[in-house]
Amino acid sequence: MDFQLSEDQVALQEGLRAFVEDHYAFDKIPEIEKQPFTREAWGELAEMGVFALRLPEAEGGVDLGMVEASVVFQELG
Repeated sequence: MDFQLSEDQVALQEGLRAFVEDHYAFDKIPEIEKQPFTREAWGELAEMGVFALRLPEAEGGVDLGMVEASVVFQELG
């Protein structure tokens, strides 16, 4: 059994990692801790489909599998 991520899964991982590093890098943590998590921040995550990963496309979701959802939440963590 192959447990390596597919090319699409790696692309998803790298894209989300870049977003997190750009917006929530470790060196920005002191600044981020002083401000509440804004509507804008929630909106950006919603636009990327983070809150609808497992929902079917017909219902407005992204229709990803459990592996892809795990990759997303690992990067957000």
